[in-house]
Amino acid sequence: MRRPHLSNAQLYKYIQEAYDAWWAEQQKFKRKFPDVTVPLNRGFQWPYQPTEDLITSKVKADVGGLDRTKGKIKWRLQRVLYPYPESADDKRSDRTFYQYVRDQGLLDVVLSPTLLGQIWMAWILYGYYLQEQKLCTEKKSQYGYPLKFHRDAMKQIAGDLLGLEAIAAQNKVPQKWFSRYRADALKALLREASICYPTMLMGFKSAAQFRPDKSAGDTQMDLFQGIQRTASGKQISDNFAYHLVALICSPPSSIRNGKLEPMPSSVGRNVRDRQKQKQLGKSSKKPA
Repeated sequence: MRRPHLSNAQLYKYIQEAYDAWWAEQQKFKRKFPDVTVPLNRGFQWPYQPTEDLITSKVKADVGGLDRTKGKIKWRLQRVLYPYPESADDKRSDRTFYQYVRDQGLLDVVLSPTLLGQIWMAWILYGYYLQEQKLCTEKKSQYGYPLKFHRDAMKQIAGDLLGLEAIAAQNKVPQKWFSRYRADALKALLREASICYPTMLMGFKSAAQFRPDKSAGDTQMDLFQGIQRTASGKQISDNFAYHLVALICSPPSSIRNGKLEPMPSSVGRNVRDRQKQKQLGKSSKKPA
């Protein structure tokens, strides 16, 4: 018997069945063990894996914990001058960030656990973005394999299921005869499909078409607001906050050379633009 052709409709039908079976298992587990948190959810991120997130574990290992974050911030404070000279015409300061915050009594603000936690999260998200960007450019999954392999494996598994069902139907054999194999095949299919179609619940858009989403301006705004909240009761100028955000967001290679990328003035523009957008959004909601 010749192997039947696998159409896209049949492929998507198997993927839907595989997902439904996986989701039913999660709900069954939650009913049986209501106090145990299931680490899986219905949201798919690129490249999604139904078992583990290798990107997050790698990025967390690179960034380290809060103690390491505190050490990195101290190092940054000691490497860059404040105020930072953005051009040759700017007067060069004789103080580092560290000397300034120490003299102003702001060291406890900059190194507070609350702000360090926000900095840690910003670095985690940025590291995740860089890893996603690298994999996306190389057209690889987080396992390091080409996306083409996962796509071909997905179609091969679905094709095998279709062929097996055709043989069973031809010989009038019920599906329960190979139910265990079928269940394992659907699990394997879901793993490959969730890599190929990271938003399969919203549509079968290929992972190769996705580009990691990142807004540097939004990250800068969040850090700026975090600095303001942490400094509650202490005098911190917006200009210092812009400088501190630039210090946090600059890559280590720039800090090592005493440089800031982005510039504090660029951070200030991003923050003011978002503040203006927020105000416009509020005013547009006011009743006429």
